[in-house]
Amino acid sequence: MSPLRGITWWRWFPRELGRAFGLPWDRRITSESVDAYAWAVVIAMVGLATRAMLSPWCETGVNAPFILCAVALTAYAFGLRPAVLTLVACALGFKFLFMGPRLSLFVPGWENRAGLAALLVGCLVVAMLFQRMRRLVDHLHAQQDLFRSLIDVQEKEKQFLCNELHDGLVQYAVGARMLLESHQRSHPHDAGTETLEAVIEYLRRGIEDGRRALRGIRPAVLDDGDLTDALTDLVDQFNSLGLAVTLRVPTPPGRLPETLQTTVYRVVQEALSNALRHSGAGSAHVDI
Repeated sequence: MSPLRGITWWRWFPRELGRAFGLPWDRRITSESVDAYAWAVVIAMVGLATRAMLSPWCETGVNAPFILCAVALTAYAFGLRPAVLTLVACALGFKFLFMGPRLSLFVPGWENRAGLAALLVGCLVVAMLFQRMRRLVDHLHAQQDLFRSLIDVQEKEKQFLCNELHDGLVQYAVGARMLLESHQRSHPHDAGTETLEAVIEYLRRGIEDGRRALRGIRPAVLDDGDLTDALTDLVDQFNSLGLAVTLRVPTPPGRLPETLQTTVYRVVQEALSNALRHSGAGSAHVDI
């Protein structure tokens, strides 16, 4: 929330002025833009006040660092246009207060004029660079948020799929196997016993493969237990596949936030999968 939010005339006066005179820029004025330009003036005043407090230790012509800092801060926080306002306010303030002749806009000597022009151009370049930096940072944050949301969606879809398969297809297969085993025990001498045993064996293998696949997609322990339980279950999976994995968690972190716990689990899972497929090693060690 902006600290200028309580000053209502910052928003009311420009809008009413635009409506009264029919100015075309009335539609582009928003509370955010008014606050940005107001903060640009505040930053310029802070720069001038800082220069005034440091006057005993600064030479007369040392003004560029203060202007550059104020313009860069405004450009990074609010954009290029407010930074231009900060630049104008700082240039006028420094010229009137700290550059001779004081209380005048006249700049004597072409060397001083050229230096001032170079400073203004340099400040504009710095403002553009900092605005570009801010846009890149915002774009990076947006990409990170999008990536996190995609991961969350994928994990939720995996969780939904695992629940559906575990409570549906796998349970139907388990029920079919139990019925066939019950029929086999009740009628041990019926014809087709060998075929029945083969069907039961196929169902058993299918149930084991299904449960193994579900554990690989989204193990239930990842939702029910903490990180140590999830990694222990993962290590057991790879031990059953022929890779001797040892796990060391000196300080168990307990239950972590869901996103962080899933990320750590997936990193360890991918690392062990690469070790199993590509390293040719017979053992691996996981140290958290």
